[in-house]
Amino acid sequence: MNTIKALVKENDKLIVKDMNKSLKPLKDEVLVKVELGGVCLTDIYIAEGIIESENVILGHECSGTVVEIGTEVTNLKLGDLVSINPYIGCGECDHCKKNNFQLCLEQKAIGKDFDGVFSEYVLINSKNVVKFNKVSFERIAFFEPVLACSAVLNTSIKKESEILIFGKNRIADLTNRILKANGFKNVEFTE
Repeated sequence: MNTIKALVKENDKLIVKDMNKSLKPLKDEVLVKVELGGVCLTDIYIAEGIIESENVILGHECSGTVVEIGTEVTNLKLGDLVSINPYIGCGECDHCKKNNFQLCLEQKAIGKDFDGVFSEYVLINSKNVVKFNKVSFERIAFFEPVLACSAVLNTSIKKESEILIFGKNRIADLTNRILKANGFKNVEFTE
């Protein structure tokens, strides 16, 4: 067992606490030293009780460094700069078999259903770890929001369609940027 500091939702309160957790990776896991975590509205909703979750380390947006790997991990090495795909699929559906965990209808997420990244270290299956080369920790931490906003590209929306984005916030802005970068021109916002 190791002791790590973490931000935990416990009994309707947020507390920073020392947690005793095993930090030894299983054969298909990696241990990531969290360098930077991003606060998402989901984290705030969990903290406020709008989204139900208890006794869990919060957070699902992060950047970090691989500090230990399991014996069967071949896609990562010590020192790799990484982010985490926070979606944990059922493992059985067609989406999961194609590593599209974010499309699984039975998906769960770290920071809500499982311990998240607002801690010194996170232990996670290597399938949920994404490697980056020569990118700042700040940019790497935006991986999950970019992943979420890019879901619009997996729809039947045509580039010439008129698109209305509800809200004026960082996710709306990021979705707009992704659409524009992919050739969508008729995009507007509303609140």
